[in-house]
Amino acid sequence: MPTTLLSQVDSSVGGKTGFNLPEGKNLVGAFHQPRAVFIDHGFLRTLDDRNLRAGMAEVVKCGLAGDAVLWESLCSRGAAWKAMSAREWHEAIRRSVAFKASVVAKDEKESSVRRILNLGHTIGHALEQASGYGALLHGEAVAMGLAWEAMLSRRLAVTPPDVEERLFTLLRDLGFALDGPGLALSSIASAIGMDKKRIDSDVDMPMVAAPGSCVMKRVPLSFLRKELPAIRAGIQRRGREGPIDPVTVRELQERIERGDLGEPIEALEKRLVSNPRDLGSMVLLSDAYRRAGKLPAAWEMIKEALQQYPSDARAQRVARDIEAELHRSPPAGGDAPPEPLEDVILLPGESYEIRPADPGSESPATSRAPAAAPGTPSAAAAGPQGASKAAEPESPSERPPVSTVTMADVYWLQGEKETARRIVDEILARVPGDPRALAWKSAHEEKMVEEALAAFLGMLAKEYGYDLSGPH
Repeated sequence: MPTTLLSQVDSSVGGKTGFNLPEGKNLVGAFHQPRAVFIDHGFLRTLDDRNLRAGMAEVVKCGLAGDAVLWESLCSRGAAWKAMSAREWHEAIRRSVAFKASVVAKDEKESSVRRILNLGHTIGHALEQASGYGALLHGEAVAMGLAWEAMLSRRLAVTPPDVEERLFTLLRDLGFALDGPGLALSSIASAIGMDKKRIDSDVDMPMVAAPGSCVMKRVPLSFLRKELPAIRAGIQRRGREGPIDPVTVRELQERIERGDLGEPIEALEKRLVSNPRDLGSMVLLSDAYRRAGKLPAAWEMIKEALQQYPSDARAQRVARDIEAELHRSPPAGGDAPPEPLEDVILLPGESYEIRPADPGSESPATSRAPAAAPGTPSAAAAGPQGASKAAEPESPSERPPVSTVTMADVYWLQGEKETARRIVDEILARVPGDPRALAWKSAHEEKMVEEALAAFLGMLAKEYGYDLSGPH
């Protein structure tokens, strides 16, 4: 049951069970076909933008290599790809799987026609290996590989220039960077020499002749390596902006701090379309969004920056500023955000919150009562009846409901998962961008998916008599 877009349209189809070695990508493995594959595109809701985008690289590959209808639908969507409906996602996945399955049915062991599925992967795998299998996701490397190989095949008069141009436009619209500026060409050239498709001193490469149609070409490794500098230069000339320079950073930062936000935001957004991994632009745009009052957008942008560059001090500082402002700013509905917890005590079957005294809980009469004159009995000493009334505890139904992330954890641990989810939903209804509530929801949705999968596998085991208790 594949749960990412990339696995749904690629690795779950075909029976490959390979893994990487330091020397190269997918150098060890076997073919073992599953009895069935269950694809539920509802799992895509659990993915962050970066992983969802990475899967789109394989969808683009399927359209370009063998499904012109899918290719045209992707080009027509362009930058609005994340707004696709459930039906459109279903169709994109179905067409990708149908294309790959049809190829695998003709050539299971990749001895001939199945090699067209390696479109974008010869240089893509080399980029992935040169990055250390960490800086780039597989789909990000494949997107770069598609661009680099399209430029190579156009230079060899295989790919028409208009197809190359449309591919570059689509990849930029999807938000892909087309080059890894920190990757040395020598490392990329060395990694290409370890490609599993190599035959002696040549490598078999699929090349696009038209949308939905590929041809195989045998390319000498020496020629491919010699072409790498020209390919990289061509990629950079095709509109990809380099990282933002220090002078521009200072100028934009000064304008943002003065409150002059319109033009800097527009310029930074355009820059990130052409280079989604430009950390300086991401940090500046996050800060500009924060100052413009676009806190949810600011939080999403800085999260993306920290996913790619988790140790960057600038990004961490801006993230703290955004988080602090999210907690200070009341939501549009006018309700104040929930008070932070001081502590939580867990007892069997019950939970208690210890909170700071809430000044707003005083009654108007109490809060506006003048101080007692000297010699006048205080309210606490007004007699047994008054004392009894003052000491009477407030009934639970009269207290405001507790809606904090910590209390949601309490209920979750006690097995009351619906109550926990309801608490978090209430928080997000008041403060849609609350980072702790969003993080809680994301983490526990994964647990719910795991539980649903376990229940589903249990049902299958019961239905077909499988024993899932021991090793297999």
